[in-house]
Amino acid sequence: MTNEELDIFLRTFYEIKEQSVSGSYGFDDNWNIFIKKILALSPKSYGTKIQNRVIFQNDLKHVKANEDKGDFRKNSKYYEIKTSILTVTNKAANITGVRPWQPIDGYYILIIDARDFENICTYNFHLTKEQMSEELKCLKALPLNGTKRANEGNINLPQRFQLSLNDGNFKRWVQRYSFDTDEVIKKL
Repeated sequence: MTNEELDIFLRTFYEIKEQSVSGSYGFDDNWNIFIKKILALSPKSYGTKIQNRVIFQNDLKHVKANEDKGDFRKNSKYYEIKTSILTVTNKAANITGVRPWQPIDGYYILIIDARDFENICTYNFHLTKEQMSEELKCLKALPLNGTKRANEGNINLPQRFQLSLNDGNFKRWVQRYSFDTDEVIKKL
């Protein structure tokens, strides 16, 4: 890249970073434009942005973190949203921070394949709490942080696991848990 091309890129990158401070950044855009805008953000930032957009677009009720009941509720049911974006450098979905002790009804997992940013593909999965417990065992989930010794005796450890789009487990997920729209998440 030339210096001029890098300047154009960095100008755009900085503009995205500045604008993304807004809590509703990209909410008016279609889904693929929204994803393209947040690709420049860190996973922690884009995860929150996606979660908040889904809650907003579907008129769901946000749940405060100190309630320890997931991310949102619809009527009297509580759910957690987990997201992962696949990119040229991140080729597997990383699902992190699954807290199986939370008294929730289920999980919504959004895996966004943006490796080809001109053809973004989103996979939507809905799992009950029981199904997620089974998957944590099946996928050999690990504690999010800490060493085995440091985690001994701690029953409330957030879990993490990976899914590769070329893996048999991912194909199983598509058959078992995928949806386009459901009674809770009707649009992205």
